[in-house]
Amino acid sequence: MTTDDLVDRPRGVYLTAVVMTQDAFRDERGRTHLIGIFDRLSTQSFPLTAEFMVWCNIKGHGTGTIHLRLIDAESAALVTTDQLVVEVTPFKGHEWFLTVRTTFPSAGLYKLVALVDNEPQLEVPLMVWQSEETMPASEPAPEATPEE
Repeated sequence: MTTDDLVDRPRGVYLTAVVMTQDAFRDERGRTHLIGIFDRLSTQSFPLTAEFMVWCNIKGHGTGTIHLRLIDAESAALVTTDQLVVEVTPFKGHEWFLTVRTTFPSAGLYKLVALVDNEPQLEVPLMVWQSEETMPASEPAPEATPEE
């Protein structure tokens, strides 16, 4: 009996995470940095053109193809990436850093779908809406007043 027999994990190649960020990179010490993780976008007008990073963590055993599709509420694709062929082992995973640039035509719920060997495996929702007011850069924290 091996450790894999004791742990209920998917066979083959699988995704453990798909994250939308402002920026993502691996530094010279091998650490992964995800900066500005988000799941919603706001704009004052449409269409909204946005550019962001997607980070995928891939584990498992074997060879597989990974690609992403950004879809709208009617499942129409705004973006479909090229396929990435990965080879992973139980001791060597894979990270995929990808820049996505697209135009959102209107407010609504969008989904970033990650496909492994052309089968949907993970979905990340992305809410896009129109805001009427300007977002302040930052607001001062309210002052605390001691109770007497």
